[in-house]
Amino acid sequence: MNTKKLKNRGFSLFVSIVASLILMGVSVAIIASINRSLDQANNIARSNQAFFMAEAGKEAALFHHSVRGAGLKLDDSQSAQNINFPELGADVQWKIDGRKDEKIVGTMHENEKITIPLYWDSSDNVGAKFSDSSIQGIDAAGRQSLKLSFPDNPIFKDQGDNKVAIVFSVSRKNSSGKYETWIPQADNPSEPCSNSSFYCKKDMEANGGTAQNVNWANGIINFNDTTNPGKILPSGDTTTSLKNFMADSNSANYEISFQPVLPFIDNTDKHFAVLNFKLEGNNNVKIPRNIYTITSTVNFKGFKKVVAEDYKEKPSIGAFDYTIFK
Repeated sequence: MNTKKLKNRGFSLFVSIVASLILMGVSVAIIASINRSLDQANNIARSNQAFFMAEAGKEAALFHHSVRGAGLKLDDSQSAQNINFPELGADVQWKIDGRKDEKIVGTMHENEKITIPLYWDSSDNVGAKFSDSSIQGIDAAGRQSLKLSFPDNPIFKDQGDNKVAIVFSVSRKNSSGKYETWIPQADNPSEPCSNSSFYCKKDMEANGGTAQNVNWANGIINFNDTTNPGKILPSGDTTTSLKNFMADSNSANYEISFQPVLPFIDNTDKHFAVLNFKLEGNNNVKIPRNIYTITSTVNFKGFKKVVAEDYKEKPSIGAFDYTIFK
């Protein structure tokens, strides 16, 4: 009898131990699951905090860009470009890259106007007040070295060679502080692509090597040109060549604008989305980009997040913008 009781007690003890182990295992699993959930929640919270801190860096960069304009180039070495969050133990560095050496390659959509300034605010002190003395631009030799082309594009639908493909202009602020614009002109307005400085369908094809260009050599608009006719607005002066307009050392704040005016339909009657363009100068020319890059870097409790985004420069509206042959 006693032996049977001892056996029952031993079995009960064994069952109790097994049950305790099972409960302990379940408890450990639950605690581990809770810990994983807490870690995930903390990671999500840190990720969200890092995202908003990165957005703060981008907003700071966008503010400085809107105040100081196109062509701005700031690395992240200035202390003013650091945003500290001491309560979180985090910091953000932001920078802007708005200039490019030698050439800009980009695309434009149908009827889209591209405006590229040839000057910029060169101060690297983000806390300094704006000053005309910090405005720097491409010099006369650099401006005259510029070439604008439209390479590797589809051939436009045949509408006759006497069709303007691209309208372009150059604006500047003269020594009197007044703005003036050089625009192409045709000797015969009814045939704008005959003996003119307009960039026409045949010029576009010349750049692709499919036709012989008679106005712009190899399908390239050369800002050192002295032969093609033009007009200065608002004065109406027709005696100044594009080269001389670009060379005036008493003028400043030069800008180049260009816009396609032909429908984006190729010779197979298919619509194409974008048109390639390239603006380049000699080896010493730095050109403000039509697309600038903002980079925001967050360091937060061993967590690092880098956000880099491209922004398109907003086109400026000049006093003498014009559109023709639509």
